[in-house]
Amino acid sequence: MKPPLSCRRLLALFAASMAASAALAAQPLTIKMLAEKKVSELPPGELFWRIDAFASLGQAEAAAGRWSLATITGEQSIRGADGVKHVEAGQAEPGHGAGMAMQVSSTGSTDLHALVMFVVDAGEPFSSPASLPPAATADAPPPSAEATRIESLVNKAAALVESQGEAAAFAQFRTRDSDWWSGDTYLFAYDQNMNVLLNPAFSKREGTNVHGQTDANGKPMHDEFMNVVRTKGSGWVDYVFPKPGESKPSLKWTYVKRVNFDGTPGLIGAGFYPG
Repeated sequence: MKPPLSCRRLLALFAASMAASAALAAQPLTIKMLAEKKVSELPPGELFWRIDAFASLGQAEAAAGRWSLATITGEQSIRGADGVKHVEAGQAEPGHGAGMAMQVSSTGSTDLHALVMFVVDAGEPFSSPASLPPAATADAPPPSAEATRIESLVNKAAALVESQGEAAAFAQFRTRDSDWWSGDTYLFAYDQNMNVLLNPAFSKREGTNVHGQTDANGKPMHDEFMNVVRTKGSGWVDYVFPKPGESKPSLKWTYVKRVNFDGTPGLIGAGFYPG
């Protein structure tokens, strides 16, 4: 006899292989089923996965939704129709009902080697082809002479680092009233762990770590910088930040590019305020 829906449970464990190197970052996420067990009640004895028992399906869904993603190491970002959520190691993100499209990516300073997915009810199909709506913001600023100048500046800076090395290039980037640092335009650089290697305009930030820091709207722009170079190699990120001499945040666009600092992966970038 087929058990009622409230008794049918599906416990599934998935391992997600994440590209650990910059060269493999563009490869798609691969999901492989490791274990599956359908039960009408919880089996006795010790299990190799963790099981939480609930008196009813409603209580299980209240705790974890229809499914839940848990991060083991690193940090994952989950993009859905309602925006982007960041889940750090040791945390879990409850899922939603059927029909929700999502995109999962590694965004932490430590590579996301594995994640675990728990499905607490198999009453509805879990997966189907889906597409996400366009992002709420554009991927790049409107075309302008300033945007072109910033992108060219960063590309030239990355080439200089690759050809002359970190020390020689940084010495030039720190020169005030030069092609590299003029007016409100300056270059900054992070290593792959988001430690600040270069920021001539705000030198006290050098040696600090900016992982998790957000703008006035709660956007983790530094993490977004790293996510862009890991997934695309280079690109734009928008956020809000006060203009020099002001306290009110204004829209700012920053262009970042992947670069190796004497063999250590990282990024270099520069930004501007449109309008």
